[in-house]
Amino acid sequence: MSDRRLTPWQSVRAGLWAATLLVILVLGWMVKAYGQLPAIQPGVYSQLVGLGMVSGVENFRVTGVSDTISSTEPSLLEPQSRASYPWRQDALPVRIKAGGDAADTATGLGAQTVLVWCLLDGFLRNEGPGGKLVPITLTTAGISASAPSAESCIRVNRAQVGTGGDYFASTASNVGAIVVEYTDDVEARRIEAGVGIDQLLVFSTGAGESGVFAANFTDVNSKNECSLHSYARIGANDVTGPSYGAIVRIGEKNGLAGAIISEHPVDGKLSIGPFTDLWLLVECDVMNASASVTLVIQRVKI
Repeated sequence: MSDRRLTPWQSVRAGLWAATLLVILVLGWMVKAYGQLPAIQPGVYSQLVGLGMVSGVENFRVTGVSDTISSTEPSLLEPQSRASYPWRQDALPVRIKAGGDAADTATGLGAQTVLVWCLLDGFLRNEGPGGKLVPITLTTAGISASAPSAESCIRVNRAQVGTGGDYFASTASNVGAIVVEYTDDVEARRIEAGVGIDQLLVFSTGAGESGVFAANFTDVNSKNECSLHSYARIGANDVTGPSYGAIVRIGEKNGLAGAIISEHPVDGKLSIGPFTDLWLLVECDVMNASASVTLVIQRVKI
């Protein structure tokens, strides 16, 4: 009598066919029962993106914090409450500014490297194998300036500590404040001491990508209500005058107080196209309020 047992490969293939048939039957039942297929929930989709299971889409997180908000002057979401952000019209290398802490050095107990996510000259994405976004790595040099990057950046979207020298540190790895600047001495991002990541909510899309707002987390510490205003510069790559891309308000949230978590359906309605600068201004009805906002932006290659 011949042996009719399946080989391991035949067993796997039979299992895959059975699972596929089961999925088809379940979907068919849902269409019959409800008249449509179930929608993928935003949270599930974001998790799939985070796991790298959605080709050409990556989650990108940016956070802004402002501790001293004026009731008369809307401010950028960043700790220093600067009046404006240096929108560049040319690309330059970046480096760590001199004047930091001696412990933040390549062999020290503080921050040893800093990662910088930026758009290159021509608003090109800085990509690695498979088209994945990759950061520039800067090596800290204590109180001295670091060596400049080999790449030239026209926008810096985020800076954070890459490696530290103290496994048991009670706060983030950087002992002192770390400033990432362009080689013409213009500040791009600041990492406050013991924080590990910059807190400036300014973001730009590059060539061949769009940004879809997947989620936002807002926390307002104020006895009175606050408002958030979202602005975008469309056509940021148009740097030759006398006319430039328009700046428009693309979103507004009023009456904010306390912690608010919002997740947006990923349906393309809340999105920005290529070559677009995005920033948020916050305004409160009382002096010395504080606010923080974190955006999860899905960067989609198009």
